[in-house]
Amino acid sequence: WLAGRRTHPPAAGGGHAAADRGLDAEAPLAPQLLAEVGRQQVGTTVEAQEAVEEWLGLLRLSDPRLPALLQAALALEGWRIVDPYPREPYLGVLMTAQWLRTRRRVRSHLLGLEAGIRTLNRSRRPAAAAPLAERLVFWIEVIGQGAAAALEQLNRLELARQVAVGRIGERRAHSHLTGLLDLMLERPVVTAPAAAKRLKVSGQTARRLFAELGASVTEVSGQTRYRAWRL
Repeated sequence: WLAGRRTHPPAAGGGHAAADRGLDAEAPLAPQLLAEVGRQQVGTTVEAQEAVEEWLGLLRLSDPRLPALLQAALALEGWRIVDPYPREPYLGVLMTAQWLRTRRRVRSHLLGLEAGIRTLNRSRRPAAAAPLAERLVFWIEVIGQGAAAALEQLNRLELARQVAVGRIGERRAHSHLTGLLDLMLERPVVTAPAAAKRLKVSGQTARRLFAELGASVTEVSGQTRYRAWRL
């Protein structure tokens, strides 16, 4: 299949055993994520849906005894070949990360595979006709670069948290400030309404709390309304 021989997904009568071997039947499957994306996307076609089903057929046929890293590389290369959404290239890594989560390879989040693709020079990507091993090595490097970028980000956030905690000190609003800090560690960006809802305070109070964190947070929207901050 990955060598370029396009095949159809397993027939309904013979695909269940492969599905049981390859996917966790108790976990939410990747098509649920696809359905959510499809509802938000204009121009989803029958051809695209069939291509995704073909990709899922590959996952169902993969040997579950393979290491999760190699399975993820196979999934990424399979998506590259099928290419159901050429205008949304990020969907392949998103779907692969979601599939790994359904396999319970990660506990609570999606792996940042896109960071690895951005880090590696795209010109290094092997051609579709290259040997399968060479193509899989590229995707394993992508996953490794993504993991390295994630660790770097975690270290940055930990340092930022320590600086912010030192800034908070023994202030009267300590509990709200620490709650805001926890929220900013959970999300890439946070708005005043989101902070107000989480902390159960007014929008004005939420904006004041952002101000009290000072240089520990950065305003990223560049607007006077609908502002957003990151740690």
